[in-house]
Amino acid sequence: MKLTKDKIFACGGVLLMVLILTIVLFLQLQGTQEHSFFYREQMQLFLWDSEKITGMFWAVGGGLKVLTQILVQFFVVPKMGALITALLVLLSAHFLYYGGKKLCKESPSWWMAPLAFVPGVLYCVYLLDNYAHYEGMVALCLLAFFFWLHTLTGKLNLYLRVGITSVLALLLFGLGGSIGFWLAVVCLLYEVLSIGKKSVFFLIPVALVMVAGIYSVNQGWVVSMNHAFWMKEYVEYYFEPTTLYALSWISILALLLLFWLQGKAGLKNIWLEGVLALALTAGVPFMYNYMAEKHQDKGMYSLQQVIHYADTEQWDEIINRGHELTNNYITLNYLNLALSKKGQLLDKLFTFNQTGGQSLFMDYQQYTDIGVLRARQYYHMGVIAASQMNAVSSLMSITEGNPSMTMLSAKNYIITGRYNIADKYLSNLEKTWYYKDWAKKMRQFMNDKAVMADPELSQKRKDLPLNNDFFAIYAGMLSDTQTVFEANPEEQNAVDYATAYLLLEKKFEYIIPYVEYNYGKPWMKELPVRLQEAVVTAFEQDMEACRAHGVTEEIINKFAQFRQDALNLRHRGGSTAQLASKYGDTFWYYMLKK
Repeated sequence: MKLTKDKIFACGGVLLMVLILTIVLFLQLQGTQEHSFFYREQMQLFLWDSEKITGMFWAVGGGLKVLTQILVQFFVVPKMGALITALLVLLSAHFLYYGGKKLCKESPSWWMAPLAFVPGVLYCVYLLDNYAHYEGMVALCLLAFFFWLHTLTGKLNLYLRVGITSVLALLLFGLGGSIGFWLAVVCLLYEVLSIGKKSVFFLIPVALVMVAGIYSVNQGWVVSMNHAFWMKEYVEYYFEPTTLYALSWISILALLLLFWLQGKAGLKNIWLEGVLALALTAGVPFMYNYMAEKHQDKGMYSLQQVIHYADTEQWDEIINRGHELTNNYITLNYLNLALSKKGQLLDKLFTFNQTGGQSLFMDYQQYTDIGVLRARQYYHMGVIAASQMNAVSSLMSITEGNPSMTMLSAKNYIITGRYNIADKYLSNLEKTWYYKDWAKKMRQFMNDKAVMADPELSQKRKDLPLNNDFFAIYAGMLSDTQTVFEANPEEQNAVDYATAYLLLEKKFEYIIPYVEYNYGKPWMKELPVRLQEAVVTAFEQDMEACRAHGVTEEIINKFAQFRQDALNLRHRGGSTAQLASKYGDTFWYYMLKK
């Protein structure tokens, strides 16, 4: 084939556009979905176990599930989620372009290359939604690849081509589910545009996949017709795909029509082609930015970010973003957990906008992210039985497992001395790509002597109640923490959490008995400053009672100054907010807020 200047220009143009679009998409995904990719990795625990892989593979759509889990396990590595996704979009665009351009006949199609990115980029928009499964992205890439294989049969006998396409569609249905049906539909349209009336024979692959789908539903292999023939297969079971979700698949049909129209129109003006190429290269990233801004749940993404920092124990990162996290109880709970992890809970409790005890420890709800949060909180406080219950409950609610909760469960069983159960969790982790080293390291603690030699594990074992029959979370968090620090006076985390909760609730009928019972005990030899502020508020007319309850002269004098400042402000008709600069981090200022 003789290379002309136009062909060299076209090849160079395609390569440049593809390179630009792939790099830009990677940067966009990294900027908008970095923590979503981390979150997706935590929603599965892929085991390199032949029996489990085989069991998944032989189900309808099982091949897609296995391939997706293999890819998603690498999302734990920073930037890998965005890179893998951008490459999948690139591959799908490659196969759609080189398959669809055959409809252009002799007309130039190089300038249309950016359009081939549209289906994949649209699915990237869906990935902003937590309801969308990553399987859909991989399925789209497989569809593009199988479609390209179909286009390679163009010079074969018609009936042979129908047979090959039928095999491809049925194979993809078995491997990936409903995407196999859509492949048959895409191939049918391609043949309608390519060979006209003879394309009627390509209704056979469509019919065969429909029969396979209906049979699979009747046999219980596939949940419903929507799962067999539409995108329901690639979203959460309780979510109905909207019109937006349909655009990704429908855009493939639109792309083929555009290739066909270019073949009919025969646009051959190199300058006009260049202008269109530039416009499309700029337009595709703009489309993603616009749709992402409209579609992304900012609150959910903020939660995913905080969860990732908790998974990786980057507590300072959570604290640094603290003022952004106070409009949601889950993120606020994580902020207070981070403060406690850094030993700053009581000192900085009122630095942030707290709104009652739920800010610290929210009520339990049937929501996986809350179960994961509570498992972490209870572990930190030393209430190991409650931590384990929440960790196991979370694992049961996440179909494919959760690495962090599996690791926490293994630690909890080691702490309680149930080494035979811990062994099962560690064995599973040893079959993973990323977590196997951690599991092997934890093997050294599978005996009492090693546990007691480790600072963290020994501390948590000391937290266990003296009465082994004690039923954790029976009477609530305050009762559980009281049991912990009575068993282990060194567990300051439990003391801090109980104290902070009472302060946030602002109920003196509980605060004063709490102080009277615990003050002077080994776990509370001195009253924390914030608790002193509460006591002096309760006994503001009786300073001797304050002193008897552990309040220092410094706090008494500071309270007197606060009261005088508050009275002066009231006389001037000023706003309570004017006290914030001087008293914003105190219990007294918190009391004045509604």
